[in-house]
Amino acid sequence: MPLEPYDWNVVVLGHWNPAILTPNGIAERLYQLPSGTEIGIEVPMDAIAPFRVSHEDLTVLVGGGRLMVEARENSFASLERAMRVAHRALVRLPETPVVAVGFNVRAQGSGEDGSLDPLIEATQLLWDDQFEHAGFPLSRRDVTWVADWPPGKISVNLSREDHDRVLRVNLNFERVGNLLELKDWLARPIGEVREQAHRIFADVFALREEAVAWLR
Repeated sequence: MPLEPYDWNVVVLGHWNPAILTPNGIAERLYQLPSGTEIGIEVPMDAIAPFRVSHEDLTVLVGGGRLMVEARENSFASLERAMRVAHRALVRLPETPVVAVGFNVRAQGSGEDGSLDPLIEATQLLWDDQFEHAGFPLSRRDVTWVADWPPGKISVNLSREDHDRVLRVNLNFERVGNLLELKDWLARPIGEVREQAHRIFADVFALREEAVAWLR
């Protein structure tokens, strides 16, 4: 199958106060919802993990030194809304020490689709044959490139799993900086993010349009 988007989100690393970002606090401060508005709350029953607060196509969770806003539709429009919510967290809680922001555009497909052959070629290394000849068949490969996108960076991770039956690409648009710099990063036009993603898939990996139709 061609590449399909999955698991898009925005992550802000910092010392978030869970006493403030309760479900009601998230609804009021981040979603800006009137009191009494219905929201979705998921509480883990068998594990220690943060609760998840959902509204429309977004989900917010806070824990482990990070605030995450999931763009559940895995689209640029949904990611833009997630970036706005994360930006609002920085504006409404400016006393929170923060260090970095990243937003992730992910896609996955199958190596059985010939249109994705360029992704296999991109991670075909000299040492692959060495492993095979020594009797160590490879079940997973990971390659990461980090490119400058001033004033931040784009990390591109490409993985091949299960003997190329699963191909995954993760684009992480990251900025390390102070509060003002991180707010500026989250305020970047979503069209610029889409353009960079398109350039990486089309110009770098040379994928045909039908392999990444969701980029149009």
